[in-house]
Amino acid sequence: MDLAQKKFLYYSLDPNVTVGQLKSLEHCEIDPQKEQQLLKRMETHQVSALSQEMECYPVRFLQMPSAPYVIYAVGDLSLLSRTILGIVGPRMMSPYADSVMEALFDSAKSYDVVTVSGLARGVDQKCHQLSLQYALPTIAVL
Repeated sequence: MDLAQKKFLYYSLDPNVTVGQLKSLEHCEIDPQKEQQLLKRMETHQVSALSQEMECYPVRFLQMPSAPYVIYAVGDLSLLSRTILGIVGPRMMSPYADSVMEALFDSAKSYDVVTVSGLARGVDQKCHQLSLQYALPTIAVL
């Protein structure tokens, strides 16, 4: 993959650096001390980094039009290769949405699925709560 086709991840340990400032850097030297600090933080919190060039990068992600070049993950990465039920909904939970979610998960419990949602309040939050209640593995995409 040539450099022009790559997607870049902009990251800084300095909270005062803006994304615009990072994007404006043509070439940037990596401070070995800060790199070690980041790697240590990732190790402490058991964060995995998967790039598109790694064999373990999820094939499904590569099929997305704007697949992220790097994915940071915590937890069981094998869940990414299972059948996924994605849930998206409003942050204001209505009684109707609540009843639909209850019915959906009552049916979903008999399938071998992993749920995925954003973990925001409302429908996303209900997805994760019901996943735990019905012992379904769940993925939060933040």
